[in-house]
Amino acid sequence: MIRGPYFYEDKDLGLVAHINKTQDGVPYIEFEEKGERFATIHYPENSMSYVEDAAMNYIMGIFKREDILRHANKQKKEVVNE
Repeated sequence: MIRGPYFYEDKDLGLVAHINKTQDGVPYIEFEEKGERFATIHYPENSMSYVEDAAMNYIMGIFKREDILRHANKQKKEVVNE
């Protein structure tokens, strides 16, 4: 069970990863950089631990904007900004 929307943040770099679930219970992350949401990735087949790790990897600089856009565009859930 998710305890509600929550996020990881690096204030110095302006990176935020919001974690939430759809009405159907699918976890997703909304990725922001300097106040701009640039992509959303859904994780229908992954655990919440996996989703939290993905969010933390973005905040720590392991998962870069280019990586996120590549994965988001594969899902074709929505148009993302490059």
